[in-house]
Amino acid sequence: MTKQEYLSALRNKLKGLPSREVEEKVEFYSEMIDDYMIEGGISEEEAVSKIGAVEDVSKDIISETPLVNIVKEKYKPKRRLSGLEIFLLVLGFPLWFPLLITFMVLAFVIYLLTWVLTIVLFAVDLALIVAGGGAIVAGFANMAHGNLMYACFLGGVGAISIGVGILFYFLAKESIKLSFGLSKKLLLSVKLGVVSGGKDNENN
Repeated sequence: MTKQEYLSALRNKLKGLPSREVEEKVEFYSEMIDDYMIEGGISEEEAVSKIGAVEDVSKDIISETPLVNIVKEKYKPKRRLSGLEIFLLVLGFPLWFPLLITFMVLAFVIYLLTWVLTIVLFAVDLALIVAGGGAIVAGFANMAHGNLMYACFLGGVGAISIGVGILFYFLAKESIKLSFGLSKKLLLSVKLGVVSGGKDNENN
């Protein structure tokens, strides 16, 4: 792929982003290709291949672009609304506004649940470790009073509780990674959807 073909494909993938940002990114990668050719003494095609696939580069750019900028670009009015269009928007407000709010609340609840699970896991982990430590301390106290059997029982329960607590710690840690990963993927999916929608609107 030549430099111009690559930049053209990249520009097409980024069409839903603000035009100024698109041109900045295209210029950035244009200069990067030139630098590879000059400093590395390689061909244009080799320099392009070092940049990476257009699909991967465009996803990285979109993921780094604030969602508010993408939404502003998509819903930026291309022309002034007519009186009839304004009237229809106002007339349909009781229908589309509750649907919009419902969708936003549902998305927020799903996002929140992933973090609630993580908080619950950490709370259970802390409770198990504290309870286990308390049981072990109580076991030593009973041992001092000669209650050997009960002391062993408490010590065993405490050790098991701490062991399970450590297991929950690792589960909670993985849950955080999962929550961050899911949040990142959801946000990227929303951004890609908005950008694609923006391109469809332009094609129409």
